[in-house]
Amino acid sequence: MMKNYLTHLIILPSLLLFASLSLSAAKRVEGYIIMPEGDTLQAAFKVPFTLTDRPNYWRIQRYVKMYDEYAEKEHKTIKIYPNTVRELGFEYKGELIKLRSVYDEWGTLHTDAYHYNDLFLKVEEEGPLTLYRYHYKVYIWDFTEDIWDWYWTVRSKRYVMQKENGDLFAYRKWFFRKDVSRYLEECQEVANKIEDKQYRKANLKVIVNQYNKWYRYQSR
Repeated sequence: MMKNYLTHLIILPSLLLFASLSLSAAKRVEGYIIMPEGDTLQAAFKVPFTLTDRPNYWRIQRYVKMYDEYAEKEHKTIKIYPNTVRELGFEYKGELIKLRSVYDEWGTLHTDAYHYNDLFLKVEEEGPLTLYRYHYKVYIWDFTEDIWDWYWTVRSKRYVMQKENGDLFAYRKWFFRKDVSRYLEECQEVANKIEDKQYRKANLKVIVNQYNKWYRYQSR
């Protein structure tokens, strides 16, 4: 019992810290939405932000609140879900943030307890090969007295790729070189640099850009 008590005393401050980091305030930002038919409309969003003053991507992956300009009540918002629009975006601190509606048919992004097939993923690089950033939660558990106690969650992120309108692709954590070189094997130059460790995880954006240059050259 004393051991469990001390464990909780150690865990509690960490739990409070992660809880505070999870809190967020919402800000009004001006942006746009692209409808399924391709029409682009101006819009204003109520975007949640973290305490580090960054958009809370984990929350807005599922839906984004948009101000309803036709509502009688001021500041009324409606929820925009990924399966209703093609893309939305807004500028914040000089960065154009694009959130693309993506359908995860095969459960590629199933990394936490709550999985959604339709998501808004942040576009990192786009082209014939698009690089997205996906945010999820890692659940930290402790097993005591035959009971699973949930203490806290830690937010994490991973990168996924998509060739044009193909399926999402995510490399395995410990098999980056093998998985990505095989996925991009039609571009031998890029695949070989991955195999030779000239390109690593830190070079993902370079990898995507080089692949897209090769693809466009081949398609001329």
